[in-house]
Amino acid sequence: MKLERTTFELSRELDFFDEKELEMQIGQEAEWWPVAILKELIDNALDACECAGVSPDIRVGVQGVALTVEDNGPGIPPETVRGSLDYLKRVSDKLLYVSSTRGQLGNTLKVVWAAPFVQSGTSGRVEVSARGVKHTIEVSLDRIRQAPAIEYATCQDSRETGTFFRVEWPAAEIEVLVHDDGYRGYSGKRVELNAMTADQFVAWLERKLTEHGVTKVVPAEDVQARAYRRARYSQDLEAAVEKLMEEQDREAVAAPRALAKKVTQFLGKRRDLTWDEAVWELAEKGRGRGASGTD
Repeated sequence: MKLERTTFELSRELDFFDEKELEMQIGQEAEWWPVAILKELIDNALDACECAGVSPDIRVGVQGVALTVEDNGPGIPPETVRGSLDYLKRVSDKLLYVSSTRGQLGNTLKVVWAAPFVQSGTSGRVEVSARGVKHTIEVSLDRIRQAPAIEYATCQDSRETGTFFRVEWPAAEIEVLVHDDGYRGYSGKRVELNAMTADQFVAWLERKLTEHGVTKVVPAEDVQARAYRRARYSQDLEAAVEKLMEEQDREAVAAPRALAKKVTQFLGKRRDLTWDEAVWELAEKGRGRGASGTD
């Protein structure tokens, strides 16, 4: 009996609707897709703000079963959203552009539409609001045609500037964003990149720089010159203080009697001050009188 082989043709549209293929597109295992998608949406927001010449204000949220990213850029054009739904075409302004700090993907929207479906195995839903239009994209798979089944609807929206993405994601798979040591406690809360604490922002920035091989940042020469002048001034000031303290007995300046009571009274008059600022003001008054301030 002779074996005859039949040649089958599969649509390239499915490149985005299979876990193995999508891992190749995203460059991450499925567990890390929420992080990768947030990263790509943030990169897109930075690019949009950069092109528009505005200082970026990007807000990232992990709310229930949804990831959200909001920016203050010019807003994604409706035709770009519609064009990205055709999985036989690549629609991107980054296709032939690689940023030294943000890399290249060029198919972010196609990935965003497909990934929630692939992760859940049943369906995916994404909402995008920009330029007065709200786009709703619901994705499933037509298993008979072996092609994506996409329901696309639009309606009016009050948002005129910026872009807002809401990507529904399986709750169990979103845990990677809320239980990692660096982000514990952000579950159900909105995180603003421009409202991090100083330590959080520095840690985030250092991680990003390290990811891209940047180990040291050196500013422009005029900034270095100002820093040099500040350093010399501070060093001279510290040297003068040390010399003064060596020349006189530190205990010669005694604290005033009932200092705690005086500080409390001072704070009653100046509620805008902290206790140590109140101590400073009292010391300044004592110094102005040319006395030890023990009265």
